[in-house]
Amino acid sequence: HCLKQLIADERAGKLRGKIVAVLSNHQALRSVVEEAGIEFLWHPSTDKPAHMKWLVEQLNKRQIDLVVLARYMQILTPEVVRAYPHKIINIHPSLLPHFPGPNPYRQAWEQGVRVSGCTAHFVTENLAEGPIVLQDVFHIDIGVDDVDAVRTKGQRLESEVLRQAVQYFLNEQLVVADDRVVFKPG
Repeated sequence: HCLKQLIADERAGKLRGKIVAVLSNHQALRSVVEEAGIEFLWHPSTDKPAHMKWLVEQLNKRQIDLVVLARYMQILTPEVVRAYPHKIINIHPSLLPHFPGPNPYRQAWEQGVRVSGCTAHFVTENLAEGPIVLQDVFHIDIGVDDVDAVRTKGQRLESEVLRQAVQYFLNEQLVVADDRVVFKPG
């Protein structure tokens, strides 16, 4: 859902940049990417060091300005993060710092929270602790919403939050200062 939104934004001229490639650890999105005419490359992550080496080589080869993680589901090694400081944006399906691990929508539903959301943040060496670019919320109707309804609400919001975070970065509307994202005036 997030990739489709970014592709649509690029086609509509809403991105001040170009999606040059999708680099993945699985082939699930190959058809979406190829249909959009974007280069798709993948390398399995079963051998994590080999995958990370491949990833850095591919990014460097393309002189990437921004890396967007969406459905990547891998923890980047410190070497990858250090190669692209404050240039890797991830979308996490919770209001960080709450529910930083796996299955955050299920955790929110099980704990009976009434508001959940998602967070676009810069990736650092500390999992789910990077500077937050943007967050947004949705309400959970306790006793009515099941975990699938919570996930559906969250995924709708993820696309919007990630696209806005990417646009802020590409439009040079933000900087990272003292491990916090600061939006430029105007």
